[in-house]
Amino acid sequence: MDQTRYILSRLGQSLLALFCIITITFFIARLAPGGPFNDDKAVPAHIQAKMEAYYGLDKPLPVQYIKYIGNLLTGDFGSSFGNKGFTVAEVIAQGAPISLAIGLGGLLFALAIGIPLGTLAASRKNTKTDYFSMSFAMLGICIPTFVVGPLLAIFFGLRLGWFNAWGWFQPTDWILPSLTLGIYYGAYIARLTRGGMLEILGQDYIRTARAKGVSQFNILFGHAFRGGIIPVVNFLGPALAGLISGSFVVETIFGLDGLGQHFITAATNRDYPLILGTVFFYAVLIITVNFLVDLLQVWLNPRLRAARA
Repeated sequence: MDQTRYILSRLGQSLLALFCIITITFFIARLAPGGPFNDDKAVPAHIQAKMEAYYGLDKPLPVQYIKYIGNLLTGDFGSSFGNKGFTVAEVIAQGAPISLAIGLGGLLFALAIGIPLGTLAASRKNTKTDYFSMSFAMLGICIPTFVVGPLLAIFFGLRLGWFNAWGWFQPTDWILPSLTLGIYYGAYIARLTRGGMLEILGQDYIRTARAKGVSQFNILFGHAFRGGIIPVVNFLGPALAGLISGSFVVETIFGLDGLGQHFITAATNRDYPLILGTVFFYAVLIITVNFLVDLLQVWLNPRLRAARA
């Protein structure tokens, strides 16, 4: 019963956070200078007034807000101003698979790079292996994605010809963008894994296991690994948020028509429904991941599970 109450409490917090995000985004977007029908070509005032009336932009801001929340509760995100003939849901459905493929692929690369590298460094503390691994991790943190991306595109795309350096034409075109994101976050995960593993490896029960002759492999993966990756689990929520937002830059570098590109275009053109729909989609995704990560953290850490039970 206590665990159910905890889950319901976290769900309530998530819904409140989602409501605040949508509300803040709505008013910031509407109060920003310019409008969806202010472009380089001068639009006659009477035509602009008719367009605003058609989309309901002539009504007071609180009325627009209440109407938008009502439509949102029914699953109606509205029509995009900039993508004529397309609803916001259709634009999201078109761009989201690309952005999600890049973000989730980047997370897989980050885990595949960071966890083994951090575990290796912790098992060889204060040796050349440790120094080399952490130097590599620091290098990955210091070099931004807008530098790593073009370098990977030039080397693997133009020089070796293994992948396309631009566009999304083949099933393997997610690899370079995801690797660009994965290197950066993999470096963070390597440092977190090393710190978490070293803390566990310094515990008394680990020293007892060594005294009993337990092999290094069993100590690392049988005794220390589950507790050692707790800092990594805590980082997964913020990491996924960074991977999703970081995909905006990567999509531009590799010329991908993902959701990040649509969001940037919508913000530039003041496409209010698409801005809000994109923010809502990302917010739901990130809040859901943070919720699942929190539950996973409780499952991995017995002390937290006892405290929240």
